[in-house]
Amino acid sequence: YEFTMSVFWQTINTIAQSQAKAAEVHYVYEQETGMQDAYVGDAVRLQQILINLINNAIKFTPKGGTVTVRSRQVEVVNRRARLQMKVEDTGIGISKEFLPKVFQVFTQEHDAATSSYGGSGLGLSIAKNFARMMGGDITVESEEGVGTIFTVDVWLDTVSAKNADRRVEYT
Repeated sequence: YEFTMSVFWQTINTIAQSQAKAAEVHYVYEQETGMQDAYVGDAVRLQQILINLINNAIKFTPKGGTVTVRSRQVEVVNRRARLQMKVEDTGIGISKEFLPKVFQVFTQEHDAATSSYGGSGLGLSIAKNFARMMGGDITVESEEGVGTIFTVDVWLDTVSAKNADRRVEYT
């Protein structure tokens, strides 16, 4: 389905800002210029990916820390656009030993983290599968005590001018 980026991000940012405020974490959203007004693709799954990553970032960032989300259009090839979204936090980070396991189902680095931070460990595995279904992937880089950056790449169809009048508002 075709969806409008401004409405898509407004929904995500409203949820994220509310959660960040409750956790006493700063939330910042930055969108590079050059993104199109609308794309065609699975907005629901893409939203689920981003909300999951933002939830995790907020959850593992101490009070006063910052979660920054950046989105950009990397390239357009044959009327398909590669979008990239980064979710960066100043949280507890992930150890080098655990990093390769972060996308496995039901894995958690610290047993204590399950009780301290909550979560099943299932989310990242599903998020990665959703990104791959959109021709992309999710990668992660992290440093303990410094923070984590999750990078989401997906491919979406661009909207041709003749289809612009058939836009579906996504909320």
